Formats: sequence, C-alpha cells, structure tokens
Amino acid sequence: MTKSKTLPKVGDVVRLTGGTKPMVVNWVGDISSNYYCSVRARYLHSGQQVTRACNDFVLVVDENIKDMNTANTVNTAALAKMKGRQYRYSANDMDNIGIGLAIDSSGNYVLETDSGGIVSFSPLLLKKIVPFTFDVVYLQSQNTPVTYIGDVGSVIVGDYLIRDGKTFSLCLVKAIDTENDNATKRFVGKRLASIDIS
Repeated sequence: MTKSKTLPKVGDVVRLTGGTKPMVVNWVGDISSNYYCSVRARYLHSGQQVTRACNDFVLVVDENIKDMNTANTVNTAALAKMKGRQYRYSANDMDNIGIGLAIDSSGNYVLETDSGGIVSFSPLLLKKIVPFTFDVVYLQSQNTPVTYIGDVGSVIVGDYLIRDGKTFSLCLVKAIDTENDNATKRFVGKRLASIDIS
C-alpha cells in the first residue's frame, strides 16, 4: 500500500525536496496521479518560476523553523520591492489601481486604493504597473543592453538613436516594452530617420 501524500494547492508555500528556499505555488496541473501531476511555483526571493512533478515539492509547515525564518526574511525583501509601487487589480468587475503598503501574515499584498481604502490580494492576482521601457546597445562599446524609460510608440526595434550629451553616442534599439521597473533614466536624444537606399 502506498503512503498518501498531501498535494500542493495554489497559494501553498512549498520548497523543493532537499531545498531550503520557499516558493509559492501558482499553478497545479492534472492531479489524477501523484507521479504525473505538474506544479509551477515561484521563488519568493527571486521571482523565478519552476515547473516540476508534484512529488518534487514539500509543504513548508510551522514545525520547520528554518524554512519559516527564511520565508520571513524573504518577506522583508519582498516588502522593500513592493512598497510604494502601483498595482492593477480587479474588484466588483472593475479594474482598479492601488499603491503597495505592506505584506500581511498570509503573504497577501496590502494596497491603498485611489479612494483611500485598504484592500488585500494575493500577489498572483495583481499586475505591477511599470512605465514603458526599452533596451539599447551603444554601438561604440557593444556593451550589454541599457534600459531606458520612454513613451509608448516613441521607438521600435531597429531604430538608431543619438543620445544628447557632450560626446557622440549612437545606439541601436534592441527590445521594446521590456517592463523593467529598475529603469530610472529617460532617454534624452534623437531618433534617426532611416531611408532605404537602392
């Protein structure tokens, strides 16, 4: 007789078997068999997602002090990332926007609504609002891409840009709408018009 195992549910805090870093389950596939179901979970510390078989995960429980302490440390880091950010959520069949205030004991994000009210939602039900961002590569240096804030429709992939400044800086737009909320600078410069020469 096989030993029954509690299968993870969406919202459960889990860790990989043999692992220590906590994750939140955000999808569970077919659970008709313990050996063939799939679970997708997101690491609390990095946001990276992994998909594995159900049996590759272990529920994090109160008795496992090491895991709970790790989860609490991660929540402090998560709080620093979410506080003051804008999030879109749905309530009463309407899209709403709230500002991140805190993370409650259940791991839900506490938001202040535009009317001054307080709401709480699972992070999985929220969409972070980020400005339009795009990546460029400076042709003189061929360094890794640099992300800038811009206006929607101002650039497309393949555009050449000249950055305003003391020196001539030509760059190529490599990606648009990158949703990078770490970008802090707006691109200030000109877009070059390109005309095919036959």
